[in-house]
Amino acid sequence: MDDLTIRVPAADKISIRVPKGTYKIEQIRIYEENYDQLKQAVKEAKAKPQAHVSWNGGGQIRITYNNKQNDPYMTLPVPFEKGWQAKVNGKKQDVQKANYAFIAVPLENGENEVLLNYKPPYFTASLSLTVISAGIAIWLIRRRPAGQRRTS
Repeated sequence: MDDLTIRVPAADKISIRVPKGTYKIEQIRIYEENYDQLKQAVKEAKAKPQAHVSWNGGGQIRITYNNKQNDPYMTLPVPFEKGWQAKVNGKKQDVQKANYAFIAVPLENGENEVLLNYKPPYFTASLSLTVISAGIAIWLIRRRPAGQRRTS
């Protein structure tokens, strides 16, 4: 079953076009929502403490957040992957998987300075292997006697 939600202002009409074919609509529901409820949700969201977020364009995110509600975790809309590292108030913390796909970090009560860094898994090992391999290749090329070296 595929759900379809369309928000339309009360004064407007909509038309839905679908590819040619035969369709069977088993259930159709039309709900009307009072926008006062939505306006109230916006007010509540503005009243909640806000975070200051900065991103350096690379793999580093810095967040300043005042945890007035003493929430145990901050869940961020950032995909969870191995390689994320976190520091909360200067202390290393484990980055955890939240809501099946996102990252979460533990918080302390009050002001929190969260620093997230991403480094691809095995990056250091791969870089080391590349540098060692390049060094061996250069050493082997220079080791050949002068008469055996190729000249272009």
